[in-house]
Amino acid sequence: GWEYSTDGKCEKMPSTRLLNVKIKALPCFEQEGMIWIWPGNDPPAATLPSLLPPSGFQIHAEIVMELPVEHGLLLDNLLDLAHAPFTHTSTFAKGWSVP
Repeated sequence: GWEYSTDGKCEKMPSTRLLNVKIKALPCFEQEGMIWIWPGNDPPAATLPSLLPPSGFQIHAEIVMELPVEHGLLLDNLLDLAHAPFTHTSTFAKGWSVP
């Protein structure tokens, strides 16, 4: 639920009263409907290889899940890996160290 400005300043943090929380602003760009974030210290590559199949080929894979949950809550949960060592210790996060 924390929200950051584009320069890395934390603008909203409903779960705590900490002040002056910041993160490093990272280069990012959109390509083929996805947001790509460059976490490295070196400059990012100018372009990425396309994820689309070559001309004449098709992708035949799909994942369909029906979950009775509000989509924003689901996305927030799936993108927040920091909660895994606390809440999923008996499944996939077994043995993960707590950050």
